Amino acid sequence: MALLYQAHEEKHHLPGMFGSLDCTHFVWRYCPTEYRGQFTLGDHRYPTVMLDAVASQDLWFWHAFAGPPGSQNDINVLQQSPLFLTERNGTAPKCPFYVNNHLYKRGYLLVDGIYPSWFVFVKSIPYPHEVDRKKFKRQHEVARKDVERAFGILKAKWGVLSRPMRAISAKKLGVSCTRVLFYTT
Repeated sequence: MALLYQAHEEKHHLPGMFGSLDCTHFVWRYCPTEYRGQFTLGDHRYPTVMLDAVASQDLWFWHAFAGPPGSQNDINVLQQSPLFLTERNGTAPKCPFYVNNHLYKRGYLLVDGIYPSWFVFVKSIPYPHEVDRKKFKRQHEVARKDVERAFGILKAKWGVLSRPMRAISAKKLGVSCTRVLFYTT
């Protein structure tokens, strides 16, 4: 955690930040008919699977939770995610840092406006008027682009993610039907 703090502070000048949290949808073009309603959201043409992830400035995903239906929103996915399991169990690492001579026990994640107001989330300031707040908003937006860029690269490089459970016949796989049944059950 201390190395993440140091890397983010050097790049973004935000002490105590250990990444950016966001969710994205992966299109599931070959979704079985019986799952379409569960995995489809009104604004998407195809069913989607969601990925909740925390990425650092070097495009490293140090938390990823995939699989919730695309009909859910970011908050519902966050509630299912094991991201804060160590915090709930009391086993989270303590990585203190100082800001303006004030000691904070744990770091924070940068998030967008949909996430709840938890102590571990730092949202952008909606309409800043002071110079310091404008500067913070600019730094926040630059750092938040890390996770968006990581999602873009992930989707571009790994096109197979759009077909997570593509149905393939046993002949195409080149294996016997008993093996196919074994792998799918």
